[in-house]
Amino acid sequence: PQEWWLSSLLAGQARLKLEDYSGCIRQATELAGHRQVLKRPDLRSRAQGLAARACQGAGKLPDAVRHGRAAVVSAQDGKAGAETTLEAYLSLTAALAESGQLPEAWELCRVMVLPLIDSVPDTLLAGKGFWTVGNVAFRRGDSAAGLRFHQRAGALLSPRLDVGLWASFNKASASMRLSSGLHDDQTLACIRQAEAALAVVGASRIDTVDLIHTHGRWEQLSGNYEHAVDLLSEAYAQRSSLPPQTAAEVALQLALSLASLGQTQAAADRLEESESLFNTAGAVDRR
Repeated sequence: PQEWWLSSLLAGQARLKLEDYSGCIRQATELAGHRQVLKRPDLRSRAQGLAARACQGAGKLPDAVRHGRAAVVSAQDGKAGAETTLEAYLSLTAALAESGQLPEAWELCRVMVLPLIDSVPDTLLAGKGFWTVGNVAFRRGDSAAGLRFHQRAGALLSPRLDVGLWASFNKASASMRLSSGLHDDQTLACIRQAEAALAVVGASRIDTVDLIHTHGRWEQLSGNYEHAVDLLSEAYAQRSSLPPQTAAEVALQLALSLASLGQTQAAADRLEESESLFNTAGAVDRR
């Protein structure tokens, strides 16, 4: 029955939150191919979108793109509602951006995602949409657009509606801002808001390492390279808990801080490892 299928989808979403990516991929893939959804492409789209997000978390970026494309096709085939269609496009856009396919990701944002955001009544989903568009803008070097869309996301993603989502957004926004060299009071506010919210809902292993990484990048941009190396080394020591593309970013930033201290051989070693990890994830451009 459909109730069983929907309950199983909720279980898969719980696995995603618990960072059980392999379990989530397995469950979402089974649900996408289940006979229950043969005549319900809209449901199949939701399962494929969940698989895409789990593959991204696991650092399997080519698979994430493949599932994201399948989610979009299913949403279109099933003439799904605006919310399901937007979720499908967000899963694909995020996977494309993470894997470095920025021209296609930005085109999807411009042509599909932004118009869909205007048509959904769900405030949190609209906030996720602006968040995703902002991420793509930051990644393609358009900080002004990234700030603009993240500001719109922040106005919708209220901690009163979902504290965990609010924490994730602020953590990600701080990271994107630092990647663009934005070392200002608003960036620090994002870090502090993420820490406060995670203190309420509980920080996962990845959340904890992400915040150490973020503080390290803050110190790096402040010119405090020794402190940056200490923090980034702490994050690097826990890299096995991170998706490979995130671990690659930690290694990259650690290398830059080591180089600033004149430790060129150690920096070169970390850069080689960063290259290898990006390659493992399928993030060829970032490699």
